[in-house]
Amino acid sequence: SPEMYGAQAELQTAVQSLATAGEGPAKDSARRLVEASRKKLLLLGLTSQQIDHIAAGGPLSERLIVTAPFNGVVTKRQATEGQYVKTGSVLYAIADLSSVWVTLRAYERDLVWLKPGQNVEFRTPSQAGQTFTGDILFMDSILDEKTRTVEVRVQVDNPDGLLKPGMLVSAEVEAVLGALGQPVGPDQGAEPPLVIPVTAPLLTGRRAVVYVRLPWEDGFIYEGRVVVLGPRADDFYLVEEGLTEGEEVVTRGGFKIDSALQILAKDSMMMARADDDSPVEDASAMTVLDSPAEFQHSLSQLLESYLQLQDKLAGDDDSGSALATTAVVEALAVSQSHSADLSVAAAMEWGRLYPLMDKALQTMSRAKDLSSRREPFQPLSDNLWVVFQRFGTPDNQVVRQFHCPMAFDNDGAEWFQLGKTTSNPYFGDMMLRCGSQVAIIGEDADDHKEGH
Repeated sequence: SPEMYGAQAELQTAVQSLATAGEGPAKDSARRLVEASRKKLLLLGLTSQQIDHIAAGGPLSERLIVTAPFNGVVTKRQATEGQYVKTGSVLYAIADLSSVWVTLRAYERDLVWLKPGQNVEFRTPSQAGQTFTGDILFMDSILDEKTRTVEVRVQVDNPDGLLKPGMLVSAEVEAVLGALGQPVGPDQGAEPPLVIPVTAPLLTGRRAVVYVRLPWEDGFIYEGRVVVLGPRADDFYLVEEGLTEGEEVVTRGGFKIDSALQILAKDSMMMARADDDSPVEDASAMTVLDSPAEFQHSLSQLLESYLQLQDKLAGDDDSGSALATTAVVEALAVSQSHSADLSVAAAMEWGRLYPLMDKALQTMSRAKDLSSRREPFQPLSDNLWVVFQRFGTPDNQVVRQFHCPMAFDNDGAEWFQLGKTTSNPYFGDMMLRCGSQVAIIGEDADDHKEGH
């Protein structure tokens, strides 16, 4: 460019002036002019070696090779041949990809398990079967309110260039926990915390209750115990208070024990003792709660997606049930987004049921086959049934609850459907008609319970 040519000429003129100047102010002035000319060429992108060659009397040129300040890969080109550029213009963007940052999004509920310095394992679809590792370098201090996630930055060595900018990755962190449930470093002594399976506690929204098996004469009895739960770790809850190591708790069937206690008019999770400081549940627990039209419409979508999932499971449709699970997840998220306008009583009831359904759906979403997808379908069905009991079905639609006594090694399980003919989602074609109708919502005058 003319500017480049003129700067080279200025340097050579300044060098000649310095060579002929005598001692004193003239020489100092010439020296400053040389330094200024060299800096100008440096700003134009020339290297010190190129500038020395020009200062030594090398030929002037409007075309010079501009050398990048470091080695790397061109990620963006903003200059073309013949283009006029100004001082400071960006010609190329260059990145050194021998070490990269992996930007991850951690859900709000998982932040308790993360801390800078932890090792992270991640995979990318383009490098199937290969696992990459890095360390958490930075965790953002601000939560994204739309996605409820926090940015986590991981620094990873990439000497072979296998990781490319823009790739999608999925990551896992194995958190080593201390006794208080906080992640600790590998060089710190880790005392394992006390945990129970997620299926053990019965959650009322106000307290968590587990049933503990205690010896009694020639057999045993079950004692309800209020516990204080810490955060959830995959399929377990950390226990902060209420249990000691070695005690046996009921992990499946707790609702049945609780129901039996209510029938016998004894203390249960739904009825606090007279000397219990926790508030007693509302006696009108099964009264249908009013809710806005938008929330009711979202429940209509939730019911429709659940019925599709139930149908795919009953039809032994593996891929179909996986897609239907995603549809239920999305429908539940829509209902959650419309729950802000619920009344206090309705919001408390929804706040009690939503985490239980979300937990079941998380497990279903991670499932790899029909069998592992069917197991969490039970708590999803149990709690979604209560949702329609409390908030009503769309247009008072008739929905029927069925019970299969043989599900899960004869523990039994429920689900609901529209039709009167049993369509068992827990066994599919193997025992499609195993089960009987046990309850109904939106019952007409001519509708009665019937078995199959």
